[in-house]
Amino acid sequence: MDDTGPVTVGDLPLSDAHVLAALVFRAGLVEEPRVDVRCDNCDRAFSVQPSSAVEPGPFVDDELSDPELDVPFDFDRNLDVPPIFTPSGRARWIRLAPRTVEQASALFDAGGRLLPLSRGTVMALGIVAIGRERRAVAIARALERASDEAWTAIGQHWEEAHLPARLVADVFCECGARCPVFAPGQRAFDAVAGPSTAAPEARSGEGFPTIEQFEEQVERARRIVYAARGVRNVPLIVDDGVPACDDGGEPLLGSYLPATSLADGLGEGLPEIRLYYRTFQSQFRADETFDVAAEIRETIDHEVEHHLFNLSGHDPMDADERAVIARERARVVGRSELVRRELKGGATAVRALLPLLVLLGVLTVIQFCRG
Repeated sequence: MDDTGPVTVGDLPLSDAHVLAALVFRAGLVEEPRVDVRCDNCDRAFSVQPSSAVEPGPFVDDELSDPELDVPFDFDRNLDVPPIFTPSGRARWIRLAPRTVEQASALFDAGGRLLPLSRGTVMALGIVAIGRERRAVAIARALERASDEAWTAIGQHWEEAHLPARLVADVFCECGARCPVFAPGQRAFDAVAGPSTAAPEARSGEGFPTIEQFEEQVERARRIVYAARGVRNVPLIVDDGVPACDDGGEPLLGSYLPATSLADGLGEGLPEIRLYYRTFQSQFRADETFDVAAEIRETIDHEVEHHLFNLSGHDPMDADERAVIARERARVVGRSELVRRELKGGATAVRALLPLLVLLGVLTVIQFCRG
């Protein structure tokens, strides 16, 4: 339904159709196939139903005004891609057109098979231009010869155009890491046979320091930062296990733990700074501009700042970081839904405490009577 009455599913824009499918799956009206996920943080493999993690609150409460998550796709702009050779010359951009379910029906009717790059496939995708080339048949031929990098860029633009950002669902691994997945798990673009079905290769780990080399770099940076900040007696540990994550599920480059009481009760433990080797390694693989030595020094300096603020009795950096995570959570979940969850959580806590409150009341009455 819309403001004017019933709407045929075939007339829905693809973006709305993907939202509808995700919400139907989430409601359990149709069983969603599971998809495999691998955690980048701990390398654990597991399967999920992606739509079960979609947050419906913003749709239910009409909170779809976020300037990033809800901005309409601009179909009038040229979309940058790596060079593609066409009969009209080399092109560095493409242009997409809006598509309804009916117009893209060939993508949905594929039945699990891959569609060849034909005139019909190009029209279903809504690729209306590659540079100066406008002919669908010529566009199909150009796409057949396009590089994997160009085809990957086209796929990213297409999904941005027809898959709302709110359908990137956050599932969480046992290690605490956030693993974003597209919902619904099976998407129309999956039916297109690009020039290569292989996943793009991540940057190799070649050039990244071994754990011993990393520890040496950390020690050199520690001496410089500690001397500049006037810090002593704060152990710095290089952790090469599964990295810890922040409250939002992001693997940490480093962390600061304030001094805590020792288990034997004999005194106070020392504060501690940790650097997570595997997070640095994954960042290096993902970003060719990642400067390991510079990031080590910056991370140590950041954690030392936490230490100095903690000594003063208040750490505004920690408060700011938690506030950023909370704001991001509110954007995704929706403010009205968060309020409902807080109220529900409060009611649950009261119910859990009710037996204890009754017992305390009885004891108070007994004590009063004895008095």
